Amino acid sequence: MASGNQGQGRRPTEGRDRNHGAQPSAQPSESAQPAKDLRSGLQQGAEQVTNQLREGYRDVTEHAARGYRRAEGTIARNPANSVLIGFGLGFGIGLALTVLLSQEEESWADRHVPDSLRHLPDSLHRLGKRVPDSLHDVHVADTLHHLAASIRDLPSVLAKMVPGR
Repeated sequence: MASGNQGQGRRPTEGRDRNHGAQPSAQPSESAQPAKDLRSGLQQGAEQVTNQLREGYRDVTEHAARGYRRAEGTIARNPANSVLIGFGLGFGIGLALTVLLSQEEESWADRHVPDSLRHLPDSLHRLGKRVPDSLHDVHVADTLHHLAASIRDLPSVLAKMVPGR
């Protein structure tokens, strides 16, 4: 009778290894063994790392909870001191932030107006103080003070008028 391999020829390398016709050996199963060992070693290592992280997290959580309870107890025993310390810390932090955030940026006038014009209001103010008493009746000094104040405000007025601000 015919076998189940009818019409199918046998390949010349079938049943042979690369080693010149030698029969297959146990090498494939041996080469698969190190891969399995490596995989199981990686899994064990990952499990150990996970367990260590869980233990570390638990220890940190317990330590933080103990510290929080101790701080709560200290605050409960010394409420006035706690409020004063809180006020001092808040004031200090607010002061530090104010100093950091309020540093003045160079204005448009500082960048574009010459020094002689920027100091003009102070010059006019000094001139108004040197006006003789006879001219005070004419209100020249007041006019010079008013002019100095107007010139002092001029850079901010100009800056508002400049497009793109």
